[in-house]
Amino acid sequence: EAINAPLPECTIFEYMYENNKAFPNDIALEYMGRKITYGKLFDCIDECAKSLTAMHVKQGDIVTIALPSIPEVLYLLYAINKLGAVANMVHPLAGEKEILHYLNEVNSEVAILFEGTYAIVKDSIYTTSVKKAVVVSAGESLPFGLKQLYMLNNRLPKFPANGMFVNWKQFIEFGNGIMVSPIGKDSTQVAVISHTGGTTGEPKGVMCSDRNIN
Repeated sequence: EAINAPLPECTIFEYMYENNKAFPNDIALEYMGRKITYGKLFDCIDECAKSLTAMHVKQGDIVTIALPSIPEVLYLLYAINKLGAVANMVHPLAGEKEILHYLNEVNSEVAILFEGTYAIVKDSIYTTSVKKAVVVSAGESLPFGLKQLYMLNNRLPKFPANGMFVNWKQFIEFGNGIMVSPIGKDSTQVAVISHTGGTTGEPKGVMCSDRNIN
């Protein structure tokens, strides 16, 4: 029955939102003991969509995400999809040469980097198409006590406001006063680019549509 069921004719953001908008107090995800409701999830997606809009991300643009399994990767993935853009998903611990290749392969002007990835490419990213890079800490969404402890031992450098790199707080502040609306698109259009392992040659980008993911 599942094989023969019609595929949703909508974006992955629309599919998730329509199926859960009536349950804002239900738990959407849990991160290290912190429970995040659908209402909070939608708010965080909206914040990211506003900030990406402020960074001039528009329909059809490709935003590279190199993050581990933290809540921010979901906020960003759905926000990018909401704007009609494409998420280029990269392993956060890939080597420097590989990461630079992934950025240049799709001409990403915006990159979202894990703090460990930042350490790898902070000097060489200037040779790519990237104009703005957001550095995200694994501690951003931790429960308060754990966050304080994590940030104490994993402190990010302070990034100047007019430089290429910004932290998560600076990124969210970009969206203040920005208004965005979902951009529906053909569910057969590209939503996400993933990458092969490169076991038979250089890793290659694989394009997935909203329909494939839904």
